Amino acid sequence: MNLSSLSETNHLTHGEHPRHRLFARENLVPFLLVTALFFLWGIPNNLNDVLIRQFMKSFEITRFKAGLVQSAF
Repeated sequence: MNLSSLSETNHLTHGEHPRHRLFARENLVPFLLVTALFFLWGIPNNLNDVLIRQFMKSFEITRFKAGLVQSAF
């Protein structure tokens, strides 16, 4: 029995659970980047309906053309 297995059993005997990470430490930057970009994409996606309605007024777009813009998005 080596020293590392003794320390693992020692942690388990004291009622502590082994610590499992959601992702590896070297994947922290890509995880944060994807998470931030997801929210930055979601905000304009949520405002799309409001913007199309305002563009209908500003550019005198018909409802049919606004529907085409909505389906293209």
